[in-house]
Amino acid sequence: MATAVDYSVVSDYATLVAQYPNARPKVWSMTAIASAQRVNAFAKLEGPEGSGMPVIRKDDFKKGQGDKIVFTTIARLGSRARLGSETLLGNEEKSKISTFELQIDIRRHAVGESEKHKMLTAIQLEAEEARMLGEHAGWTQESDMMMTLRQKASKIVYSNNKGSIEQLRSADVLTPSLVQLSGEIARTNMAYPIKDAKSKNGWTIPKYLLVAPHDALGALKNTSQYLTAVQFAQERGDDNPIFSGDIANWDGHGILPHFTEDDDSNGPIGSAFAPKAYLGVAIAAGTTALTIYGGGNDAAAALTNPLYFGFFGNYDWQYVEGQTPNPSSNNRYFVIYNLTDSGAGDAGKWGFYRYQSNNGNTITTAAYTATDPNALAGAGGPSGGRLAPLPHGGGGGDTANNIVGNVTWNPLINTNAHPEGSLILETNSYGVPFQYSVLLGKEAVMRGYGQNPMQKIDNEQDYGFLKAKGYKLTYGQTPFYDTNGVVRRYVLLVHAISYPGINLPVVS
Repeated sequence: MATAVDYSVVSDYATLVAQYPNARPKVWSMTAIASAQRVNAFAKLEGPEGSGMPVIRKDDFKKGQGDKIVFTTIARLGSRARLGSETLLGNEEKSKISTFELQIDIRRHAVGESEKHKMLTAIQLEAEEARMLGEHAGWTQESDMMMTLRQKASKIVYSNNKGSIEQLRSADVLTPSLVQLSGEIARTNMAYPIKDAKSKNGWTIPKYLLVAPHDALGALKNTSQYLTAVQFAQERGDDNPIFSGDIANWDGHGILPHFTEDDDSNGPIGSAFAPKAYLGVAIAAGTTALTIYGGGNDAAAALTNPLYFGFFGNYDWQYVEGQTPNPSSNNRYFVIYNLTDSGAGDAGKWGFYRYQSNNGNTITTAAYTATDPNALAGAGGPSGGRLAPLPHGGGGGDTANNIVGNVTWNPLINTNAHPEGSLILETNSYGVPFQYSVLLGKEAVMRGYGQNPMQKIDNEQDYGFLKAKGYKLTYGQTPFYDTNGVVRRYVLLVHAISYPGINLPVVS
């Protein structure tokens, strides 16, 4: 989320308020909503019922916190037709009708004024806060949608026909073949083509739509299959996607890059489709279990509200207040990659860690185990919680080992000391980072809005000396369910990723 002042927005906001002074709250909401839609990739894909868009929007402004919005689904008729003079009366097929629902809840966030804000006029500050809060709202909605698609998928396809995240290797990236395969599986999962639906910005969406992290698409665009097709099937010259930077539709599938920035906000980086974090508190070499803090520095690490590791495995993402926590305790893994030197000449080296506990704000490394089910190609070999030069020493809270998962210590590439700001990537037990993408059909996801689609909220204390502005937003989302209660109309893709500039070993 960008933080620099966009003075063009300030100017437009000031002009609108000057022209329509009595509509100031509405102008604020419109500005915030526009900012939210700019950062939320899925907002561009919303449409009303019957629009054929991938995301169906349903407004019910009578609904509030904890209420539910109901959708109806009807199965196609499937019984056999009567032949000739066979009796139809009494053999009519009964309609198979079912409903599914989404629960909405309030999201609120606010920002307080600081000394730096005093350089802005009141109208400039109001406009900038509307933009910032709108961006936050859009990012929140996008994250909720992505996590819903991750957690609710009934059809999951792993690159190169692998059977799980654990089986992924470095070569199992996003490819044209994976897109084609996902399209075929989507068809069997009742994913109807989007055809020529149009987004709010006029973009034509052909057939199915792949939403993928932008850095995953680099691997797809570099395949000989894609390059050859674009070279001979697209227009020549500067407008060819090879030169323009665009990405061509593939086999009738639209491809929408999801762009993220690893920014300096006090929150997670990457996205729910590309789990990343920055190390908040430096780690010294040792053998005991660790609490891993995020945020990139000590000050950010001390904050307990941000979900620095909310996109990592085993965290139970919260959608509504009062949701019963159900975190997983599976073995999960991550790499800490030293972007800078910890003092031992180890810039560019990396450490490897196993965990089971993740509360979203911090991760706790796991204890040593002699029977790690993911270790040594499933042989149940030993595994530590943190990769170290020597085998497990035993006793005294020692969790270090020279084997973690399926990674063995190598002094040429490994380190167990990390400065703050180091990059943290979720991986499998082989140290292979992975990402998610999603192939959407028509009306694959439902987004419901209740009261307060975007409402400005204010708070003042100490006789107006302390001020804060915020937003109040009420919504929820759910994938489409058929009459048997099965999630349909989209496919989740899981693939390896090689992040540019991060030199991890190639695992085959």
